[in-house]
Amino acid sequence: MTEPTYVKRGYLTEEFRLFHLSNPIVSEIGFHYHDFHKIVYILAGNSAYNIEGMHYDLRPGDVVLVGRGNIHRPEVRLNTEYERIVIFLSPSFLREHQEPDCPLEQCFLSDKHVLRPLGTDRSVIAQTMSRLNAEISFASAGSRLMCRALLIQLVITFARASSQYDGKAPLVADLRDEKNALILRYINENLTEELTVDFLAERFYVSKYHMMRSFKKNTGFSIHEYISEKRLLLSRDLLEAGFSATDACYGSGFHNYSTYARAYKKLFGAPPGKGVTHIMPPDAGTGD
Repeated sequence: MTEPTYVKRGYLTEEFRLFHLSNPIVSEIGFHYHDFHKIVYILAGNSAYNIEGMHYDLRPGDVVLVGRGNIHRPEVRLNTEYERIVIFLSPSFLREHQEPDCPLEQCFLSDKHVLRPLGTDRSVIAQTMSRLNAEISFASAGSRLMCRALLIQLVITFARASSQYDGKAPLVADLRDEKNALILRYINENLTEELTVDFLAERFYVSKYHMMRSFKKNTGFSIHEYISEKRLLLSRDLLEAGFSATDACYGSGFHNYSTYARAYKKLFGAPPGKGVTHIMPPDAGTGD
């Protein structure tokens, strides 16, 4: 298996964590992903985000929604103003509190990764973020319960805004390479199918060498690395849903159990079905 050029960053052992960060980024942050959902609320500075090969130029007030397993990185000029609130959010927390008419996780599973709220939504999000930050910063009786309530309110607002703007979103991603975006979407929608470089090049009528270079440039890793990583993440979700290790292997697109088991242990630190060892890298506390 090819050595990956991207890493899992951060860890989360509770329902949520919040960082209020005003420090500039002093060194480039590479492509990475998280085991949890992430919200980034832009307060100040000129910034951008690349999520699953799509580039977003951001303004203060924008909300970045990074789903669990989404490959992403901030794209910010080094040593410049960049203030933001970052929230790590457990998927199980959202599932526990969602209702059939409001699936809270849905806004993290969409391919619209950034909201630019309008009108009342903008005001509500700003006020809720401020209250949430204050509750966490000045903990008092009932603060944890209040934070839970404010988070639920916040994500409901995101879900409603996502639905309201669906098809007419005020913020459109710069695809940089539209063909690459189509390939990314196809891979994610067909993870369990046979996916090879030759097949993808033929399907999308593009030179495989051009496709490979473009994919690496836009995502930070090779097509093979990307497919393998996404399949491993899918297999972990199947294991957490109660599938056996064998069923998780073949149900996520792998065709050889030994290859799958080695890759799984290398990525997650434990064999399939034996839990995940969460290793915090040196920069995990930055929230980015």
